[in-house]
Amino acid sequence: MDRGVNIIDFCTGTGCIPLGVFSSLQHSVDNLTVRGVDVSPVALRLAQENIARNVRLGNLIKPTKHKRLDITRADVFSDGDMQQLAVTPWDIIVSNPPYISEDIWHHGRGQLEYSVRKYEPRLALVPDKDLPCPSKCKPADVFYARLLDITELLKPRVVLFEIGDDEQARRVLQLYFSHPIAQKSRTEIWRDLPDFEGAKGTEIVLHLNEQKEECRVPVKGDGLIRSILIHNLEWAER
Repeated sequence: MDRGVNIIDFCTGTGCIPLGVFSSLQHSVDNLTVRGVDVSPVALRLAQENIARNVRLGNLIKPTKHKRLDITRADVFSDGDMQQLAVTPWDIIVSNPPYISEDIWHHGRGQLEYSVRKYEPRLALVPDKDLPCPSKCKPADVFYARLLDITELLKPRVVLFEIGDDEQARRVLQLYFSHPIAQKSRTEIWRDLPDFEGAKGTEIVLHLNEQKEECRVPVKGDGLIRSILIHNLEWAER
């Protein structure tokens, strides 16, 4: 791609993902744009501080015209904000959005340590109960439903979402297969170590509709189920 590589991270928080991505690619990609997006002014301020600190420490090169690391305030659920982001041709979308249910936030259920509830902001972990939630979508999964719509708007080539566990993976896959982008792409599940050769032939089997149409999704790597990859995206216009 002559214009370089453009990567956008939604729900960026303090910027760990865009900083890590920029650090990995800063010396190998001539034209690079990495942008973190969040709605919280506090998180964005901390992300900017993290960038400045890592530039001072020499972990990051100072961003330039051709190697950009940006932090932007925008609301994932604002159509206007997303339309503004669509002006840039994005190649890759990544996101570790809020995905913890109200029940787990309050009771843990062995899935959330007390220290997380004590020190991390609820906004970063639990979707707000007032967010628009599509039918057949659990409140904990509402960001994924919205991010699938954003994928259709921004038309990237690759998408990677972090997820909470096996059960949520199945629910998000159901959202994916009911979305128009499923007709334009392929998907797979990644474990903690996606490059590690785990159990051969591992897959998730879904029954998608009332006719119990079966769909098999490959699961790659070793460790716990951690993310969903959407790739081979094909767009008529881009």
